Amino acid sequence: MKLGAFSISLNVKDLSTSKQFYEKFGFTVLGGDMKQNYLIMKNENSLIGLFQGMLPSNVLTFNPGWDENGQNIESFDDVRKIQEHLKSAGVELDSEADVNTSGPASFMLTDPDGNVINIGKPPKFSFKMHSSRLRKVENKLVQEVMVRITHLEDSFYFVI
Repeated sequence: MKLGAFSISLNVKDLSTSKQFYEKFGFTVLGGDMKQNYLIMKNENSLIGLFQGMLPSNVLTFNPGWDENGQNIESFDDVRKIQEHLKSAGVELDSEADVNTSGPASFMLTDPDGNVINIGKPPKFSFKMHSSRLRKVENKLVQEVMVRITHLEDSFYFVI
């Protein structure tokens, strides 16, 4: 299974302070906007997203179709294929990509330790949600899904 670029999206208290802290480790800004309360930082192949006031918790993110520089890659597994594989393996999903669509999409799940995982890039944050899991997702993720990113549709980001 080809999951694409991996990053961790961190829920930070003060974006400027966190930026300065991670710069001490050699991270540099790859994308994002201080005015929009988020930055994507990179150190070699390591990526972190810093999000102030946007995430209810830290999120592990995989972006099929992107490399660690936010560039499209030719060979990758579609989000829906990954979703179907995980579902057939008995993994319970918190949200699902619409299998009747093509192009950018995402789905979310929570690992056994409570870590939130996002796989994919949602098209304007539209995805199908299981009603039985909605309350759990609302508590952990709905604020995250509403992140002010509509202007980033063609840009590089690692959240949701």
